[in-house]
This record gives sequence, structure tokens and C-alpha cells, in this order.
Amino acid sequence: MLWKSYPPQPQPYTTMHTPAPSSRFPSASPGGAGAGDSCQAPRPFGPAPSEPLPPPVQVPAVASSITASSRCRWRIGSVPYLNAKPLVSGLETGISLAHPTTLAAQLRAGELDAALAPIMECIEHPEYEVADGFGICCEGEVRSVFLHLQRPLEHVQSVALDAASKTSAMLTRVVLHDYGLRDVTYLPQGSRADAHLWIGDQALAFRDDHPTARVLDLGEAWLELTDLPFVFAVWALRTDTKPLPATTSDFESEVVTSCSRARAELAATLRATAVEGLRRRRAIARNMLELTYLTRHIQYDIGPREKRAAALFAEKLAALGLIPSPPPTLRWI
Repeated sequence: MLWKSYPPQPQPYTTMHTPAPSSRFPSASPGGAGAGDSCQAPRPFGPAPSEPLPPPVQVPAVASSITASSRCRWRIGSVPYLNAKPLVSGLETGISLAHPTTLAAQLRAGELDAALAPIMECIEHPEYEVADGFGICCEGEVRSVFLHLQRPLEHVQSVALDAASKTSAMLTRVVLHDYGLRDVTYLPQGSRADAHLWIGDQALAFRDDHPTARVLDLGEAWLELTDLPFVFAVWALRTDTKPLPATTSDFESEVVTSCSRARAELAATLRATAVEGLRRRRAIARNMLELTYLTRHIQYDIGPREKRAAALFAEKLAALGLIPSPPPTLRWI
């Protein structure tokens, strides 16, 4: 397996470059590249000292008459992670924050009208509609979803999975299978294992605290295997969504509002909020590392390649028998 170590600089990290599927596990030592290595050294998390901060991201203006008061009429849930903040900036009042698996359960129970849900939730429940345009994605190294390896990847026989994210757990299974690891035992979080799945802000903190740790970044691995981005989360809407009445006098008019119109309004709310939040990433980030993470490692636009990636993920899950076949088609609105 090919390993790289960053040279000493502020906040360095160590990243594993995943092999191409045709050459499964090229030999190398944990401390650096082997002879004849042609891969470039990975860039550390954060700009080099002479590198300017990322420029402000240009996002299109969205005409919207949605006000803060109307936003509060929806029951909306999100994950409590840094990468979600740009999508919910302005929705903080009254929004429910929970880990991905909890959000998914709340959405299924009808406790939420919409949630920034794991892509697995939408794949397993195709009755949801998905707000087009924005989500949490990556194309390459994501940094906040990785396997911490106790031994070289080719020798991994057991993996402890974080139950907080079914999407990341399923991505782990797909990636390891595609790298030829077919006899891996998957264990609960906290078990003794050859590799441990880390997600979210805790994963970022782990990489800060353990700069020489041996890791397999799952976003980087997925790109290596598929040449596509990966979609971690999207805005999922229940099909029976209706806004809460703003006042008692509004009750009758709100009741007769069609669910379809209500979902379109909610989807527009979420898109308008995302546009505003993406413009505020510099204000959201507390330091350069967070800004780099939000602008270089996390992507928020959902386009044709992201939709293809989500469909391919579902196809791979079905091929492994992890979901029924044929896989569902997501309902983008």
C-alpha cells in the first residue's frame, strides 16, 4: 500500500493515497513512498503559508420572498457538524440538531418536515422527495470521513463502524469490496478491530491530534474507484409536508394548501438558505483550517455528476445485496 507523510508544517496531516483498482496494493512503507513512486504528495489541510485564502465563492442570486418568520413554520432537522452550517445558516432558530441516524428516524416518524438526511435514508426510502441544487458532497479528499487503520489496508480483516452514520458505514463496505477485501468482519463502534470509522467534527479533531495516523480517506477512495464525487447528505422532504400555520386565523387557508405546493415552497426555502449560507462561509469558519475544509474539501452543489454518483452508489449497494434490487431512483424536485 502506498503511504505518504507530509513534511513538517503547521497542522500537517498524513494521508493514504489509494491504489487504482487494477493494481490493488503496491508495496510501500508507512513513512513514505516506495521507489518509482509517481504519485504527487498530498496537500496538507490548509493553504501553504504563501498561499492566499480561498476567494469568495460566487453563487447565483436567488429571488425569494421567503422571510425568517415563514422559515420557522417548518420542522427542519440537520446534523450538528461544521459542514452543515452553510446550509442551515439562518435556520438555527427552532431547527432540530441530531446525528444522521437520529434525523432519519425523526423524518420517518413524521416529527420533521425536512431533514438534511444521509443519502442512504433517501435510497432506502424512495418515497421522500429530494430538494435539488444543494447537499453535502466531496470530490476527492473529504477529511471528515475516514478509516483509521491499525495495519496496512491489504491486511484489514475487521472494521469497527460508527453507528451515527449509516451512509459512511455503507460507503466503507463498498470501498473495501471494490479494493478486493471480501472477508471483512464489521463490528460495532468501540470494538477491537483492524480499522475504525471516524466521521464528522470528531474526525477532523482526530486528524489534528494524530498527524501521523494511517488513514484511508473515503472521499478520496471513492473518487479513485469511480471518477465521481460522493454525496453524503441531501435535503429530504416528506411527501405529506405542510407548513405549520403562522397564526390561528391562518389555519383554514393552510389546511387547504396542497402538499405539493407546500413542498415546493419548502424546497425553495432550503435553496435560498443555502445560497445565503455559502456566501457566509468566511464568517462561519473560526479559523483557516475550517475555511479550507468548507471551501475545498466540502462541496455543496448538486449537479448531473453528483446525481450520477448517488445513483451509482445505490447500484453498488444493490449489487452487494445491501439494499433490494433494482435500486430506487431518487425523486429530485
